[in-house]
Amino acid sequence: MDAPILRWLDSTPAVTQSWLVKRVANPECAAQAAHTTWTQVATLPGATLTFTDSTLPAGSTAVYVVQAVLKDGSTGPTSNQAVTCLRPAKATGLVATGSTTSIGLSWTNPAGTTAVDVYRDGLLLAHLGAVTTYTDSTGYGHSHTYAVVASNRWELLAMTGFQTGHTVPVGDALAKTYFTAASSDGRRLASGTTTAYTAPAAPTTGASATRAVPSTSTNSATVYWKPAGWTGSGTTPVATRDATWSTERHQSATSVWTAVWTKTARTTTSKVDTGRTWGDVVPTGSRPATPSAADRGRP
Repeated sequence: MDAPILRWLDSTPAVTQSWLVKRVANPECAAQAAHTTWTQVATLPGATLTFTDSTLPAGSTAVYVVQAVLKDGSTGPTSNQAVTCLRPAKATGLVATGSTTSIGLSWTNPAGTTAVDVYRDGLLLAHLGAVTTYTDSTGYGHSHTYAVVASNRWELLAMTGFQTGHTVPVGDALAKTYFTAASSDGRRLASGTTTAYTAPAAPTTGASATRAVPSTSTNSATVYWKPAGWTGSGTTPVATRDATWSTERHQSATSVWTAVWTKTARTTTSKVDTGRTWGDVVPTGSRPATPSAADRGRP
């Protein structure tokens, strides 16, 4: 999967001087006739009956033949053709951008990519075609870490035992070991990770009183709120995700909402409203202050 290994038999070892190894290679997703010229990639001693091709580019499909050079200087017939391939290299340039209720991903696929798997918080989330963007429609209050894996039929063969008709199960861990080999740790080749978050979920709010009446005391009410929790294991600190909050009120069921406080630090969870009118009934609500970058989910 990471370096093809060829093996063959010599039916006439007494007359074999050396071996020529030749190949035709193309990216897995390239047209079959993109490259058709045989290239010699190795000359080996006559007693050597195996070859590891460490020069085949990742994501390539290659067709190999071997040919004997006889002791009289002539060449024997070419062998049968052997076809193999390498999995793609790692996807690069992964970027995650948070918005109000979703997180968008973009990346660059390496040569030979025919499919992409998206991982969220270390677990397989989605199977995609050979695309370079994905939107995770999470809803409010999510913070996640992402990675992507570029795949092709040869990568799937190593992971599932099948070239087609099977996929790595959704929910599998990115750190899972799928096979044992001296040249590999048996895991998938993932991009680097990146983190993003959405706007916070709605907080829990309340007030110490709902009606003001004439008196000699101060006409006020204490408004309090509790930030909602977050879903996911994104690494952006919570204090950055919902850094500030705004609070609004309206005086009656028919009045419009007006700002009371804007950009209140998240560590402040209650404030006293002294701007009420005698006899009003005042619903209150808090939400993330805008247009803070934190509220848009951008680190």
